[in-house]
Amino acid sequence: MRELKALNINNIEEIKSLFAEIFTKEPWNDDWSDLVQLHEYIKDLIGNRNSLTLGLFEDEELIGLSLGSIM
Repeated sequence: MRELKALNINNIEEIKSLFAEIFTKEPWNDDWSDLVQLHEYIKDLIGNRNSLTLGLFEDEELIGLSLGSIM
C-alpha cells in the first residue's frame, strides 16, 4: 500500500539516504560523498519553518520525495 506523509527534521536519515541514492545516478550524477555536506543541505531544505516536505511510502519504505517550501 502506498501512502503520502508529511515529513520533517525527524525523518532526516531516511531523506538523506533516498536523496543520495537518487541524485548520484543518471541524469544528475551529483557527488554526495561528503556526508556532512549532505546532512547540512538536507537540514537546510527541511529544517526551516516554511518547509513543505512530503514522502511517498510503500509498505513503510520511503520511495519518493517532494522537497519544497511555502512562499
